[in-house]
Amino acid sequence: MDGDAPDKYKMTERRMVPEGRDVVTLKDVCVKAINGGTPSTEAEKYWESDMP
Repeated sequence: MDGDAPDKYKMTERRMVPEGRDVVTLKDVCVKAINGGTPSTEAEKYWESDMP
């Protein structure tokens, strides 16, 4: 590819995208990003359930 975008696409600073779309960072669209995890097995309140 010679760097030209095909019809209905545009070349941005980082990649080719469909016309009418913008490339933004995750920081631009998220207030806060966090990850989850398994609750502590020592905290019984997390494990008092009928769910297997």
